[in-house]
Amino acid sequence: MEEQILVIEDEETLRNNLATFLERLGCTVTTVATGEQALCALSEHTFDVLITDIDGLQILKQLQSWSLETTPLVMTAFGSMESAIDAFQCGAHDYLLKPFTFEDLEQKLNNISAHRELIRENRQLRAQIHATVQTTALPTRSISAALLPTRSVVCPRGLA
Repeated sequence: MEEQILVIEDEETLRNNLATFLERLGCTVTTVATGEQALCALSEHTFDVLITDIDGLQILKQLQSWSLETTPLVMTAFGSMESAIDAFQCGAHDYLLKPFTFEDLEQKLNNISAHRELIRENRQLRAQIHATVQTTALPTRSISAALLPTRSVVCPRGLA
């Protein structure tokens, strides 16, 4: 996994443990403690994934307004239906309840990575289709005009 990940976590021990684990997975990790630091990092660098706690929903709203392709993962110790709905409405791709295992986090990241790859593939295929359609434009005469000679062969003169 070669993702560029931004971790926003105010709790230093968890932030450092997340960074160590993610780096072992092969990710490039930037960690920050506050939303202000996160906005600064997001304005200066491109990230594939953003991991934040539920307090980072304002950051998710900002991501949506910037139209960045960063995929957010929200972690929270308060797993209510309302907080999950809030997170998804703010653009979260997935939701992770604290305490979680690193295996849970790795699975969520694998899902995000697969989703991002599908999006990339879809864009490439759409671009190929668009390029093909552009190079194989229909002739200028109408389809019915192109079919007229065929009609006269298929239908005898008196029946057409």
